Amino acid sequence: MKVINVNDLKIDACVRVAQGQEVVVTKNGQPVLLMLGVKGMDLEQLELCRSAKFWALMRERRTRPAISRKELEDQLAAAQRPNPKKDVAVTRKRRSKE
Repeated sequence: MKVINVNDLKIDACVRVAQGQEVVVTKNGQPVLLMLGVKGMDLEQLELCRSAKFWALMRERRTRPAISRKELEDQLAAAQRPNPKKDVAVTRKRRSKE
């Protein structure tokens, strides 16, 4: 972590340094700003990493039992298969309206 006094702050240099380590800017010996490099991240990632709602959702999800990738793929495939009983009911409704 690099500590720089606000009077010595050169923004270009701080941005460059912050990509590799945290930069703390101080005023009168007290920290007033923390600079973190975010190169390679997009705006959505930055918003999510600061979202209390997102992290609450993640904590809640992690309490559920996990399933394997195979089980997930099987569930998705089953959900995409046509349901013959449902198709017959829809066809009957259409015919009755005609």
